[in-house]
Amino acid sequence: MNTGSVQTLIVLREEEHAWLQDLFRSRHPMLVTLCNKPFIEYLIDFAILSGSEALRIASDSPITDLENYCGNGSRWGITIDYAHILPEDDQERLLEKNRQFCSRGKTMLIEKTLFVPTTKKTTTDYGSGLSGRSRGFRHERINHHPG
Repeated sequence: MNTGSVQTLIVLREEEHAWLQDLFRSRHPMLVTLCNKPFIEYLIDFAILSGSEALRIASDSPITDLENYCGNGSRWGITIDYAHILPEDDQERLLEKNRQFCSRGKTMLIEKTLFVPTTKKTTTDYGSGLSGRSRGFRHERINHHPG
């Protein structure tokens, strides 16, 4: 085993991002754009900055769009491949299924940290969330050019 190499295993479970899939039906949740960049690119960047030489995306649902977007990782200078898991696979089974990938050295596992569910309720009253201290703030304009 080469203990100097690092690889990243990203685990995507459909149930964890189903709510987001409902909001963005036309794209995979990992391809939702945040600040002009698909979310998966933040995970790829994190893997690269952590020293990973290879990355595997394991999912329990179809990820064809994600595979088409990421390809083999050459655009980022990292090797990306893909694996299928079952929804009932626990972490032990997941690592067993990916034993050969994980045996290359140190493995960083990214799972269950991808999105925080939120309600679909929208709020347009931005002032209602202000604390009492914020409501008491007084702004004074200072005129530096008298006359």
